[in-house]
Amino acid sequence: MWAADASLSGAGWLAARTSLPKAEARTLLRAAAMVHRHPQVADGLATGAVSSNHVEVLAKATARRAEVLDDGHLDALLNAAAALPVDRFATVARRWAVLADDELASGDYRDRYLRRGVYLSRLLDGWFGLSGTVSPETGGATAVSVVVDAATLAGTRSDPLEAHCDLERIPIGRDTAQRLACDTVLSRVVLSARSVVVDVGRSRRLVTPTLRKLLGLRDRGCVFVACDRPPRWCDAHHVVPWSEGGRTDLDNRALVCRRHHGLLHEGRWWLERDPDGIWITHTPTG
Repeated sequence: MWAADASLSGAGWLAARTSLPKAEARTLLRAAAMVHRHPQVADGLATGAVSSNHVEVLAKATARRAEVLDDGHLDALLNAAAALPVDRFATVARRWAVLADDELASGDYRDRYLRRGVYLSRLLDGWFGLSGTVSPETGGATAVSVVVDAATLAGTRSDPLEAHCDLERIPIGRDTAQRLACDTVLSRVVLSARSVVVDVGRSRRLVTPTLRKLLGLRDRGCVFVACDRPPRWCDAHHVVPWSEGGRTDLDNRALVCRRHHGLLHEGRWWLERDPDGIWITHTPTG
């Protein structure tokens, strides 16, 4: 059996003895582990309330997020799986995973964001290959739509299945939504309980040209130590988030380049100014 063959992973062993590709074998083993560890998942599968495809989606979304997967969340996810087709349940499960990553403060999305980059390598024939990964908001169009409900943005949403924080229908983290809203036009759209538009507010909290000029004169570029990005390459960051009552004024704004703006939101760093007006950066560990 597999335990006797230490040279192979579980997925490798299963793939070697079946016609399954290794990726499918990994998916099958992950789902089997989910059924084994959680009796309510096994019951749902045995009674036909959920399908094996639902369990595979559930297992993928909850992988490496066991710390925040309590019985209440699991029951809610199973109820959603029983009520929705697989493709719609996959969207619900991805939303839960993104919110779980926010709670873990070091989730998969944040790790991937901090590892983003573009790489140039020389090929054997002398040509160069270009590869890399970028975040959803970078890869999207220049004008994008982020849909997030107020409770999720404020971090007060108690039911993860009711939360919405999507970029062009792709679930993103609450920190990312707040970063995108730092220096962009924000439009309020109020929906009824049945998702009918009942009010559309005016754009707000965008930095005025005068404020932008004052920030450039004061900060002279990204305020992170040793960063030489000029003002025109910087975002105007809310030191105290607007969703938490932060004002759009000179005292509550700081110029930061796109890389360091990501650290302040997805990376959970933060800024403060000392009495002499010097910007000080703090990491999540202090």
